[in-house]
Amino acid sequence: MMPHVKLLVLFTSLFCLLGSSGFARAEEVPGPESEVPALQSNSGPAKVGELYVGIFGGGAQYSDAQVTATYQCFFCSPVSASKNVAFSKGSVSGLRVGMWGENFGFATEFSSSQADSMMGSDQVSVRYESFTFMPMIRAPFFKTDSMPGGHLNLYGGFGISSILSGNISVSYPELPRTVSGVPKGNGTTFMIGASWRFSRAILFLEQRATDTSITFSDIGDSGDVQINSTQTIIGAALRF
Repeated sequence: MMPHVKLLVLFTSLFCLLGSSGFARAEEVPGPESEVPALQSNSGPAKVGELYVGIFGGGAQYSDAQVTATYQCFFCSPVSASKNVAFSKGSVSGLRVGMWGENFGFATEFSSSQADSMMGSDQVSVRYESFTFMPMIRAPFFKTDSMPGGHLNLYGGFGISSILSGNISVSYPELPRTVSGVPKGNGTTFMIGASWRFSRAILFLEQRATDTSITFSDIGDSGDVQINSTQTIIGAALRF
């Protein structure tokens, strides 16, 4: 089963779990005849909505990809080469800013990804920085008065990303020289994770699958590559 499909199944299961827990709570709501305490706490209802800022990092495994590169000078015909490339393990790291309601939330990420391949005389290096927006849902467990959002959260989300900057370089024997350029493109991310929350701190562990279409260009150079990866990241955040 493909990594994207696995995460989609896990994401759907989380959504069903969240829905069933909400239905159970609805059945427990007392009717009009039930007694309601006359006195309320002076502190008011516990706050559920929260803002958080965190950092994360981890490893990435990349699927083989077709990498195409084209070299063209001002007075010559273009020279192109396209090869199936096996990337070695890469890395991903970044900054996340997000907000949670009771069960629904969103996050924005600024992340940096790196992937390299060295197969004999064929060398490919991919580095790009991207911005991602992610709507998310969560199922909270172990709720307390001081932690109405639950100490343990199981959550999932879907992200849409846009590449901001970076560099891609391709060196094939068929090309007159190394072809490089600034990447552009968009991608998607499926993610599912778990977090443990105490005081104002959050520790989280995530499994993610990404699919990113990239083109790159510079003066006389151009190319494209489709990046698919499975990422395992850990992170820490501060609640406000």
